[in-house]
Amino acid sequence: MDLVASHINTLYENYDPLKQKESQIFLDKWQHEKSSLSETLNYLTTNFISNPNLLFYAASTIQKNLQRSDTSLDHNQLILVEEVILTFLLSDIPLFVKIKFLTTLITLIITSKEPYSKEDIDKISMKLSQNLELKLRFFKLLPEEINHNIYILDPCKKARLNELLLSNIDAVLLLVNSVVFDMRSNDFDAQKLKLLSINVCLSWINLGLSTINSTKFMDFAVKSLQISADPEFFEQSAELFIELLPNMKLISSSVTENLLPVLCAEGAVKDIFNRSLASSNTEVLMIFTKLLGAFGDIAATTLIKNLHNSPLVQEFFVMVKLLTGYPGVFGVDEEFSDLTQGFWCNLASSFEELIEDDYENSPELLASVNIGKEIFLDLLKVIINKIIYPGTDYIKSNWSSDNFNQFRVYRRECADTILTCYEFLGSDKTLEFILKEFFSQFNKFSDAKNLENEEQFLILESSIFALKAVSESCNSNEKNFLSLFFGCNVFKLFKSIPVGFANRFKKTLLLVIGAYANWLNLNFQYLPECLEVLVFSLEVCDLCRENMKELADSLIEVLLKLTKDIKSDDKQKVIGGICSVISTLPVNEIPYFLMRILGDILEETKNTLNLADPAEANSKTKILEELRYLISCCNGISGDNEIIEIDDKKNIQKSKDLETIQSEANVSVVIWDVIKEIIRKYGTDEEIMTTLCSFMNTALISSMGFFSPPSLDELTLILITSFNVFGQSCFISTSTVLISYVKDEENLSIPEKEEKLLRLLQEVTICLSKHLDTKEKMEEGSDLICGYCAFLSKVKMKVY
Repeated sequence: MDLVASHINTLYENYDPLKQKESQIFLDKWQHEKSSLSETLNYLTTNFISNPNLLFYAASTIQKNLQRSDTSLDHNQLILVEEVILTFLLSDIPLFVKIKFLTTLITLIITSKEPYSKEDIDKISMKLSQNLELKLRFFKLLPEEINHNIYILDPCKKARLNELLLSNIDAVLLLVNSVVFDMRSNDFDAQKLKLLSINVCLSWINLGLSTINSTKFMDFAVKSLQISADPEFFEQSAELFIELLPNMKLISSSVTENLLPVLCAEGAVKDIFNRSLASSNTEVLMIFTKLLGAFGDIAATTLIKNLHNSPLVQEFFVMVKLLTGYPGVFGVDEEFSDLTQGFWCNLASSFEELIEDDYENSPELLASVNIGKEIFLDLLKVIINKIIYPGTDYIKSNWSSDNFNQFRVYRRECADTILTCYEFLGSDKTLEFILKEFFSQFNKFSDAKNLENEEQFLILESSIFALKAVSESCNSNEKNFLSLFFGCNVFKLFKSIPVGFANRFKKTLLLVIGAYANWLNLNFQYLPECLEVLVFSLEVCDLCRENMKELADSLIEVLLKLTKDIKSDDKQKVIGGICSVISTLPVNEIPYFLMRILGDILEETKNTLNLADPAEANSKTKILEELRYLISCCNGISGDNEIIEIDDKKNIQKSKDLETIQSEANVSVVIWDVIKEIIRKYGTDEEIMTTLCSFMNTALISSMGFFSPPSLDELTLILITSFNVFGQSCFISTSTVLISYVKDEENLSIPEKEEKLLRLLQEVTICLSKHLDTKEKMEEGSDLICGYCAFLSKVKMKVY
């Protein structure tokens, strides 16, 4: 045994990994020998041992032997093992070793061939009374080890052990009651024992308790809630209360007469709640949020039925509203108000279920529903105030990116709660309330000072956000309230705001336009002003891209209906903005929307080319406009001219169906036919050619096949021929972009790519030599030389 002790010391105290591994192998082998149990017991009974590692390993050895199926202890051995364990439990050894001996003792109880009785547990409990903490830990571990022990394979044995546990419930309750309520001291050690007592109860309540036993534990939990505002103790007491709620038969009388007064009547718990509010003790308020929420979810039906005549029920809802609307910014000042969102949704569902059952035949329920509607109107007010963003300076000084994301998610959850209010209160009542909040803030902008007040814009934004939140359920035939919003001067206010100021307000207002697209389609008189805002915003705002399919459809309708009334510059911005919205859709949905815009542009371009006289200024202007529309379209759909890496192109291509690919190919042919016709008619016009090359540059880096050239060879021929004939520097610029396009072409091998790039280099160089064959031409052709240098640099980077 001395050799075993030596290996144990090596395992825990020697830092040589090789020696530790040797000792581990030796000890594992030794523990599996049948003699290890008797050797360990003999060693423990005949030696004074103070080394905690040695004691821990000895306890582990006993436990592993007890767990082996071939271990069978007679009565005397059973008594010996128990006495040895209890001796060391009551000695002066570290806590972690005592816990190991405790789990070994419980393993003995579980595996013993002689079943332990309640009297046997009482004897152990009596011996452990010398150390109250140890006794509590024993009763905490006993149900945990029995419930999670994988060595209890016999169902009869499992049932017998559960019966043993149930027979000790009264003893456990007597113990924890004496510790929590009879112990007069409140020093650190006493508080630790009281907290441990709560944990003991948490271990025992998952045994499938009867209603009677659940009630006993609930009585203990209720009393525990009322004795201390210490956050940790109060939290554990609340957790016990919450865990017991599903086991209780929550009949109306038990809720209103027994449990509700504990939470809401004037007394210890309510005092803790009020003090925590006054002192901004967010730890305790977090606990209250969980406590009231869990109680409200389980007792919702009873609470509703008694709402009309119970001040305590009404006070319960006041407390939850106070937690929902706790002052401060969520994610920074507090992190619990979001936990009430689910409670309000469940409450509304419970109201609706009761209304469906016997609403018309119950005056009491009718009275409760009316009070409930007032509660939900108050809730709307609370949430609209809670979702107000803090000012930009505050965010920069106090927020991390995590804070920002937390608050954004919180607002989405609040939007769901606002929608719940809408569905419970009905359209008219909800919209009336939201617009009342909106106009109460909007009217303040009659004072010019508020136009420079960011905080005032953020307050106004919160009510607009609420209006957006209910849009998905709002009927497009709504006649009473939406016209008040879309017909007011809020869009004029939008246009009066300086660039870069109140962007959050602008963004939410734009989202409302998209959210109510169907309503606007039926109320066309409000579209022109919405369109003006869109045109204005595309220059200064990042259009939010949620609910994009509906927004894209609405925006295209606006564009097509008012296209003749829009200035060319504004139309470019609108097209780019709409296409950037379209780009966020699933790949296979893009063609439908994009072709609605492209079809109109291409048709106009072809008509102009068929009738155009290149010498006419109007014809040139029209061609330039249509080319710029194509550029805006291409920029929008490809993400503002960002080059897409080849791996992304492959993924995009794989996600397209055959119909999408064919649609792109058909439109691509039309686009490039138009390009060739423009070059043929306007090749000598530098402005048109520069604009045309700008479009080709954008098309080449777009991930959409609508803009891809029919083939590399054909595009190369177009560029070289055009450069050779007209000598415009813009063709060199497009040839430079073509280099990246060739390099990323997945259908070509590396040698084929290099061959095409070198051929392009040769052709461009020959054409350049033709246009710079004299000193005078070289002096005048600095743009050609600069373009060619950039071209050479790109070729070198891609080929070499």
